[in-house]
Amino acid sequence: MIALTILLVLIFSKYFYLASMSSYYTFFLMDKFHVSVGGFAMFLFLFLFAIAAGTPDRRHAGDRFGRKYVIWFSILA
Repeated sequence: MIALTILLVLIFSKYFYLASMSSYYTFFLMDKFHVSVGGFAMFLFLFLFAIAAGTPDRRHAGDRFGRKYVIWFSILA
């Protein structure tokens, strides 16, 4: 039960962080680089695509190093 609670807290914190970063990234690009609305949508797509593309890498790393270590690293990194 403790391990499940820790896993749920880590997953919640990871997705809270990702939602915060995607919102911040939009305003950062608009303010710092004067990117248009259409332009930041493309950068946001690339950011989210990079996250999705990294998922198969974690699966192979989990086979090599163990699921527990990969989960801890991917969430805490």
